[in-house]
Amino acid sequence: MSNKKVSTPENSSMSRDGKEMRELEETMEHVESNKETKEKGNVPDPIQNKKENE
Repeated sequence: MSNKKVSTPENSSMSRDGKEMRELEETMEHVESNKETKEKGNVPDPIQNKKENE
């Protein structure tokens, strides 16, 4: 990740600029989807699947 000073992004996204966005994209390429996790016999993170009303 970038060594920039932490600040609130102006565009309310996870990245502050194009360079950081590319870095996040490279990181996310290696993250398994819930489907891939289930196919391996594991349970995906339940917090990500929890509905707001639960």
